[in-house]
Amino acid sequence: MTDLPDYSQYAEPSLTDYSQYSVPTEAPSLVEKPQAPVHTGPFETKAAFVSAIQPLAKQLSQELGIDERVIIAQSAVETGWGSKVKGNSFFGVKAHGGEGIDFTTHEVIDGKRVKVTDTFKAYNSLADSVQGYGTFLQENPRYKPFLTATTLEEQIAALGRSGYATDPNYAKTVRSIVKGKTLRELGGYE
Repeated sequence: MTDLPDYSQYAEPSLTDYSQYSVPTEAPSLVEKPQAPVHTGPFETKAAFVSAIQPLAKQLSQELGIDERVIIAQSAVETGWGSKVKGNSFFGVKAHGGEGIDFTTHEVIDGKRVKVTDTFKAYNSLADSVQGYGTFLQENPRYKPFLTATTLEEQIAALGRSGYATDPNYAKTVRSIVKGKTLRELGGYE
């Protein structure tokens, strides 16, 4: 009779002792990766996002005098219509030395789009984020022209000049969402 290899290491473990087995830190997946991007934010559709943020934007609009469509559009730009949100940071307000959540974003530096990691304020909810955004605007003098602009076009232009984002096309992007079919239809705007 020939000696058979020892396969005891592959035997069922005892019900109480798993210490003899180690879990690999990385194992190849046996499941196919999804074809579509994995959803990372709380809102899976633009409609769900607009429905959730619109009443909060209306309230902040009444408090600050900013057109609610600008508020919604800014959050849509910053989060991909609520689909890419970490720490309930719906407006991309940077923590600037304070506590927050780090994540990778893009900035325009010397005319080039660059991937960077930065710290952003984290909030408990969408409502807290909207209020935090309003407070941030009121506490920073550079947003006074934005807050005192009276027409939609003046507000968008003042936002663009304020330096809210490093993207030189930020105001143009916000305007395209404000005036776009998606927000018009989902928000009931004319």
